[in-house]
Amino acid sequence: MISTISSLDMISTAVNNTDQVPQDLKSAAHSFESLFINEWLKSMRKANEAMMTDGEDNPMMGDDVRFYYSMFDSQLAQHLSSNGGLGIAETLIRQLD
Repeated sequence: MISTISSLDMISTAVNNTDQVPQDLKSAAHSFESLFINEWLKSMRKANEAMMTDGEDNPMMGDDVRFYYSMFDSQLAQHLSSNGGLGIAETLIRQLD
């Protein structure tokens, strides 16, 4: 526990002494928001697939389609995060800066 506290003190000292950190903080916050949105989209796709399954083969639920949906969701999450997104990144930046 003590080592964790001293590590946090070193990080906060580094944050206060470096001009590079706000850009790193902004990048990390947007990456976190992108990851969050991506997981959210992935959960929605899974729920949609579960509702579509009715026992018969569906060509829109093949492995290739899932792969492309995964790539699309990843790009969509990055785009949403870089263009304002849900506001998670900005909230994190305000809280951690």
